This record gives sequence, C-alpha cells and structure tokens, in this order.
Amino acid sequence: MARMAEDMSTDKKPITVPAEIVTRRLKLRHHRSEDLQRFTQFITDPVATRYLVLADDQRTAEGAARRLRALVASYASGQPVFCLAIADRPTDQYLGTCGLDAVG
Repeated sequence: MARMAEDMSTDKKPITVPAEIVTRRLKLRHHRSEDLQRFTQFITDPVATRYLVLADDQRTAEGAARRLRALVASYASGQPVFCLAIADRPTDQYLGTCGLDAVG
C-alpha cells in the first residue's frame, strides 16, 4: 500500500479532460462562456455549493465570471482543470458542474 501511494505521488502525467461525454439524457462537456448566467446562478447558490471549497469572493457574480473564464482557458492549456459542465442533451442548456480533483 505504501508503495502504491509513493508511485501515485511521483506520477506527473498530464490529465486528459474529455471534450464531451454523452448519455441518453445528459451531456458532460467543456464549460463555455455562454454558460455564464446559469453558472453564476449555481456558484452563488449557497445550498447548491455547500460542499464545494470556494472562497467567499468566488461565491459572487464577479467571482463566478472569473472562475468560468479560468475553466474555459484551462482546457487549451497544458494543465486543464478536470471540470465539466453538465448539460441537457437535447438543448445543451447548462445544468451544473462536475469534476475531479487530485487528493494529496
């Protein structure tokens, strides 16, 4: 077990964020600037984000806009944030966010 933890901590492979994952009803996709209004509604809702680690300034409309711009920019970088928008498949309307984060 200790060896596995050691191997994981030295693994520096870049993460690959899929552009899209489609199910029967939903689509997981990269965030887009067009998501701003609904993304802001989500980020500023204390009930919806109660389990997210967000600073107080990120829970504002301005903070949501900064966060969305950073997410969108990260997809084209060498270190993308593994965070995808959850969208309605037929309409592509933003419904929420999901992602993964490194532990450790």
